[in-house]
Amino acid sequence: MTEESLRESKRRATRAAIEEHATRLVAQDGLESVTVEDICHAAGISKRTFFNYVDGKETAIFGDPPRPPSPAQEEDFLAQPHEDLPAAVITLAFHQLSTGQCIDRSRRGIVMRRRKEIRQRHPELLFQRSTHVTHVYESLGDLLVRYLNKYPDTRLLPGPVESEAHTILALAASALQLGFVRWTRGEDTTMDALESECSAAFKDLTLICESR
Repeated sequence: MTEESLRESKRRATRAAIEEHATRLVAQDGLESVTVEDICHAAGISKRTFFNYVDGKETAIFGDPPRPPSPAQEEDFLAQPHEDLPAAVITLAFHQLSTGQCIDRSRRGIVMRRRKEIRQRHPELLFQRSTHVTHVYESLGDLLVRYLNKYPDTRLLPGPVESEAHTILALAASALQLGFVRWTRGEDTTMDALESECSAAFKDLTLICESR
């Protein structure tokens, strides 16, 4: 392993420790009871190091906000027609909305469940995060419009291309929401299980729509 990769590995481990201990402490003791100093002590870092990685307690708890696809991701999405467009959108949205990428995949699901519990106790924290989620979906909607304009033969609905793009996005969002609810009620806390539940939810929604 090179010196640069060692530094990157250490950086990711430190950030993961901050988010892991922040969510554990807040889920255990409550938002108001946990201080930055408490998180630093649990993670074994200084306060200065803490602020080198995150801008405050909320980011330590919830991680970086979801981000729209990068130009490279958009280019890859538009590179060729997708055999199953809604499924491709679900996969892309899943990875953009999944926070805590520095945390080991086997632990990320546990941290996400803690975050859900914390949000339920403190709904006032939802507003700022929801604006980022909205921005992600708006970006995905724009990307879908570009895709459908590039591959008009893949269209299924009459009318404006924007309407079809929003319909596909609504289906993807519903599958992600339903999959997340099912996952939080199950015993498997892994990210693989969450992704599987989202895919299964999409299939179930499609089956119901086709049966009508």
